[in-house]
Amino acid sequence: MYKIRNQLTGEFLNKKHQWSKKGKVWTERGHLSNHFALYRDPVKEHIGAEIVVIEEVISERISVADWIAGVKERREKRTAGRRRRREQELVRQKEMNRQQRQAQYEQLKKEFGA
Repeated sequence: MYKIRNQLTGEFLNKKHQWSKKGKVWTERGHLSNHFALYRDPVKEHIGAEIVVIEEVISERISVADWIAGVKERREKRTAGRRRRREQELVRQKEMNRQQRQAQYEQLKKEFGA
């Protein structure tokens, strides 16, 4: 995680692009780079600032295989849910079509006296 700190005051840049005691945390390096991309001259705009890298305490270790397995499991659940909803929609549409055909049949029966 990253923060931008004013070296003179010790304050951090916040979401409003002002200096404060807490400041904003960028969770990824790319997010921080995107912040700097907002400025025409980021070095000039951040004179006297430094980037502080905040290291987290490891609270859990997950193997890459377990992580990927979890991702695949969540993807399969989403896909199954979508498939189930699609099937339910098809059943509903078929029933509506059947009812419409039945109504048309009844209308024709009335018109032609069958």
